[in-house]
Amino acid sequence: MEFIPSVKDGINNYGMFTGNADRSQFWWFQLFFFLGVIIATIIDYLVFGTPYRFILLLWILFTIIPVLAVGSRRLHDTNRSGWWQLLLIPPIIGWIILIILWSEESFETDPEKRPIGIPQ
Repeated sequence: MEFIPSVKDGINNYGMFTGNADRSQFWWFQLFFFLGVIIATIIDYLVFGTPYRFILLLWILFTIIPVLAVGSRRLHDTNRSGWWQLLLIPPIIGWIILIILWSEESFETDPEKRPIGIPQ
């Protein structure tokens, strides 16, 4: 899936935590989110100065549900529960584990192997 269809699908399925999302859809939506963070930070700096993060806060509040939903659907695609996203809470180690889980191949592509390639 390409950038624009991935973003449209992520926004259209705003609060849908069920179903699957393939790797490209997930990573394109993450790119959209982080580009928005960068743009909101620049606008905040230009309009309010450094200590204020009003526009960035609005961007995160409006996009946190679709980001979590597409992350949950991506984990479902690797045959895991969306609750694995709770690993976002502990910094560094949890983030690294989640990036590895999000980067794995879909479970349906090779049902004889676990997503990390280890035979069952």
